[in-house]
Amino acid sequence: MIDRFIATRKSRWDRLSALLQRVRRGRLSRLTSAEIEEFGALYRETASDLALARREYPNSTVTGYLNGLLSQAHPYVYARRGGNQRSLLRFFTHEFPATFRRNGGLVLLGFLAFIIPAILAYILIYATPRASAVLVPGGMATRIEEVRRTGNWADISASESSVAASTIMTNNIRVAILAFTGGIFLGIPSLLVLALNGLTLGGVAAAAQRGGAGLALWSFVSPHGWIELTVIFIAGGAGLGLGKAVLLPGLLSRRDALVAAAQDAVRLLMGGAALLVVAGTIEGFISPSALPPGVKFAFGVLTAVALFSYLFLAGRDTQSA
Repeated sequence: MIDRFIATRKSRWDRLSALLQRVRRGRLSRLTSAEIEEFGALYRETASDLALARREYPNSTVTGYLNGLLSQAHPYVYARRGGNQRSLLRFFTHEFPATFRRNGGLVLLGFLAFIIPAILAYILIYATPRASAVLVPGGMATRIEEVRRTGNWADISASESSVAASTIMTNNIRVAILAFTGGIFLGIPSLLVLALNGLTLGGVAAAAQRGGAGLALWSFVSPHGWIELTVIFIAGGAGLGLGKAVLLPGLLSRRDALVAAAQDAVRLLMGGAALLVVAGTIEGFISPSALPPGVKFAFGVLTAVALFSYLFLAGRDTQSA
């Protein structure tokens, strides 16, 4: 049983964590020779515990906790020249996608918290245009009329650029941070941030469709939107993981559950930040370009295939991610 599994091994996990805290403050030089040997032995024993936990309790909080503990200790146990570069490479090829998959249920919840309000807002605004006064940002009607003339969602005047930035996806880094930080408050603010942004996007999409600018909007969003929105869902999932640890710590103490969730959350945010750099580059050069809509949609499909292949397939050849 998992409670017995934890009870019989937790003392050595705590000891490894205590030694790790000392190592972080001064590397291995802070440990005596006996403690260095103990550190290595505890690492190997905990690695065996993780292998057992992955087999018997693959979706448990304790599995995530052990994975995080070993990931932090690994660079000190196997330190070598050039290790920082290899560790960074390993993070993106193994640890980040593995952490995404381990938290897939929470990311899915973040996606649903966004997409359901978006669909409802789209239906409501499309069927009842008067409701746009509540869900669609002011100035959007003027914006849509201009887009109809130019045929390009990004081809707008300087006076209208702030509307675009605040209503579509140019503030996604801020949204991702809000979705994450709200997690500590039981995840409720995270859900609200996702839902409100879903309502806004759905409302804008419906207004654009009714105004004859739907193709311009979606051809602009498609190249970078798959990545940007996925990062928002990942950030929301990271925040919800913190909320879950506070509300439902399971058999771990609330502190240990929060530490495990925070370790995964940091990985998700670091990986998401790198993805936003890619999305921002695409948004700056491809999305607002004069390329035909069909080309932009095809490019978006390619980014989606590449992104989800990476997240769901990368790092599956390892058991130490």
